[in-house]
Amino acid sequence: MKVAFENEEYLKNLIETLQTGVLIIDAETHQIQYANPMALSVIGAPEEIVLGQICHKFVCPAEVGKCPITDLKFTVDNAERILLNVRGEKISIIKSVKSTTIEGRKLLIETFVDISERKRMEDANAQLIRELEMANAELRDFAYIVSHDLKAPLRAIASLSQWLYADYKDKFDDDGKVQLDLLVNRVNRMQSLIEGILEYSRVGKVSKEKESINANLLVKEVIDSLSPPSHISILIDAPLPRVQYEKTRFRQVFSNLIGNAIKYMDKEEGEVHIGCISDGKFWKFSVADNGPGIEEKYHDLVFQIFQTLHARDDIESTGIGLTIVKKIVETNGGKIWIESEPGKGSTFYFTIPQAATEPDEVCGGCGGCCL
Repeated sequence: MKVAFENEEYLKNLIETLQTGVLIIDAETHQIQYANPMALSVIGAPEEIVLGQICHKFVCPAEVGKCPITDLKFTVDNAERILLNVRGEKISIIKSVKSTTIEGRKLLIETFVDISERKRMEDANAQLIRELEMANAELRDFAYIVSHDLKAPLRAIASLSQWLYADYKDKFDDDGKVQLDLLVNRVNRMQSLIEGILEYSRVGKVSKEKESINANLLVKEVIDSLSPPSHISILIDAPLPRVQYEKTRFRQVFSNLIGNAIKYMDKEEGEVHIGCISDGKFWKFSVADNGPGIEEKYHDLVFQIFQTLHARDDIESTGIGLTIVKKIVETNGGKIWIESEPGKGSTFYFTIPQAATEPDEVCGGCGGCCL
């Protein structure tokens, strides 16, 4: 028996065009009285087979004589269930059931949406995440294994080179002294590379609790630790906000950015300016210098691992620092970029979500704003 829509023909047309399955069920017998085209499509059978059947023959198959709808007192809200179609296939759905009375008859209105494709995508994504986690673990283990295997012979080479440098440098001619200096420098560079690779592999994996950081004081500590030469002045242009961040990582970001500005400074009177502004959703920090500047074609290259714009024997660099900074910033929900022109200095920007910060702290006394 079909439920009559009487004069509500427009309602019937609406229900029959929905991309949501609709079943109207007798609340006493649990027999299906109406199924819209989408419900029939998911069940995989025509009206003559579906109408009159017990509802839980298809949706949420239950033990004989036991109706899950009755157990739930005729009400289900957006619950995930299984629909068994006529081919015996199990289809994931989200369903809702409401009770109503029409012309004295107690009915249940059941609606459902086929989410089987979404479930397949979720399962595929879960598998992909598992594979990525395994790949990351393998890479992390590889970095530790390689570093362990390299450190032992490198320590021996370092000890020999230092011994030669200390005891025999005065016995070398000028060319020999240059070569000995190169040997010592390259051993030190190799050690720095190994430590840099390990540090890069740890970012995002070994994390500490975020804490409230007074950025003014932290930047002042970073500047003190870098001991900039007397011809380079470093200024904090305005009080920096207090932020929630991993303190070690936040220190690494500023140490690398300010350290690079000092390292590559080519002016007799060098200046580095540190600032921060709000764009409503993010704090945008900046580290600007009046150094040599960088051509636009190299702006992305400087963040790639092992990439440097100068010969390593001219300016000692591992090419890992900015790569670590980029990974730290992006792991914490921000982004980093550079604006620069040759001869006009460089400005590095990085952002922190304001949801992860606290209100600005007014600088009291010497908070490190002028150094």
